[in-house]
Amino acid sequence: MSSETYRETETKLFQNVTEIATTEMIKVGKKDHRLVIEAGEVDEDGLPLITLIADDAWSKRLYQYNYKALSGVNCIIGPRTQVSYVG
Repeated sequence: MSSETYRETETKLFQNVTEIATTEMIKVGKKDHRLVIEAGEVDEDGLPLITLIADDAWSKRLYQYNYKALSGVNCIIGPRTQVSYVG
């Protein structure tokens, strides 16, 4: 596979994954929103108080050379539902 074909394929794949992930995150967010309101967990203005757990990571190692990754990963979990975001 040529480098140009690889880049084109990678771009298309990234676009598809991003679209699907965004759709799923919106679905999970709406479900969290509904469950919190049903449980009565709202503030004095009626806004839902949604609890989320988040964590992130990136690689860094030192074997005679200083190496830090240019990217990492983040994960957001809604304890009432499921994983809301990984990226």
